[in-house]
Amino acid sequence: MEQMKTGSHKIFGDILKRGNILQLIFDGIAEPLVILDLNLRVKMLNKAARAYYNILDSKDIIDHFCFSGFRELSSQCEGCLIPSAVFEGREMTFERNGFIDPSRSEKVIIYPLTEGGRLIGSIVRISDITEERLIASQLMQAEKMASLGILVSGIAHEINNPNNFISFNIPILKDYLSEIMPIVEKDVANKRDLEFFGMPYPEFRDDIFRLLDNVQHGSERINAIVSDLKEFSRRRDDRKIGHVDIPKVVDRVVVICRGKIKRLVKTFEVNVSTELPRISTDPYIIEQVLINLLINAGQAADKEDSWIKLNVISGEDRQKDLIIEVMDNGMGMDKDTATRIFNPFFTTKPAGEGTGLGLFVCRNLIEELGGHIEVESEPGKGSTFRVILPDKDSGRSLNG
Repeated sequence: MEQMKTGSHKIFGDILKRGNILQLIFDGIAEPLVILDLNLRVKMLNKAARAYYNILDSKDIIDHFCFSGFRELSSQCEGCLIPSAVFEGREMTFERNGFIDPSRSEKVIIYPLTEGGRLIGSIVRISDITEERLIASQLMQAEKMASLGILVSGIAHEINNPNNFISFNIPILKDYLSEIMPIVEKDVANKRDLEFFGMPYPEFRDDIFRLLDNVQHGSERINAIVSDLKEFSRRRDDRKIGHVDIPKVVDRVVVICRGKIKRLVKTFEVNVSTELPRISTDPYIIEQVLINLLINAGQAADKEDSWIKLNVISGEDRQKDLIIEVMDNGMGMDKDTATRIFNPFFTTKPAGEGTGLGLFVCRNLIEELGGHIEVESEPGKGSTFRVILPDKDSGRSLNG
């Protein structure tokens, strides 16, 4: 083996003496290429490899071991697959985290080099596959979400049908009981010790209507969850884009939400700029997103002096862009939670109080309009959700 390695070193010397043609060919290839002899010494590298390893002059690396020249190590890199492939003359392909930037993904291909049928070393080729992996991951996720959407749509339909019987029949049952109760009242008027299920009659009567209210509340919760599931699974190609009077949209949302928000927080402040343009967008999306963000802000309240602020202003850089901010001084979120809140089915709410689809749906709706949602939050200090929208008539998208 030692004679073979010594021979390969001499052969490389002969090859390199033939001229610069090989180097010119190497430099014309866009991906990093490195030639190693059987001792793992660097014999040649192209322009892309010099840039990759941040080597100004090839003379600084030629005839150095790859592990010493590239990493300043005294022995082979731990876990590296290249040495065994070079020593055995095997062609090999593997993927790894970036050698220089571990946040990147790379594919390494090793090609054996022979001269006159004799193994003399290998060419190592490095390809950045970060974007390729990202696209593949996005496609896979899209396929999963499409399949999940079909499944969810079917489940939502199956849940909605029996729940309709409950929601339709509860008011009728209440009316029936309201008609019967006066008759019952006359019958039990003189029976003060009468009890039902261990409860005096007046308490029993109130409990009947309490139970019905609980059933109705549960049915409404089912409807809300099913509505979220349907929105999650639906592709809307029928968006009603048109010129929108934003203050009027905001007024409608505030009317809808004010009662619930007032029960959740002490102060609710609305600031709408008087210089907003009539932008072209979908009012349905604006309403749905605003309602979701405001109710979420109210549910995050955890202080006696809790507050929510809704600000609607024009963008500073683009006069026709709209910025909607929903701010609160609630419990806030840590960085890890803030990066996950737009994931489907992720929720920080107690069991039974959220599907984890609201913010996911909001983000998708806003992105359909070419806008995006930003979030700033700090545990214990509150959160700010910022919706940034372009004028659809301008043909611009804030996502590029």
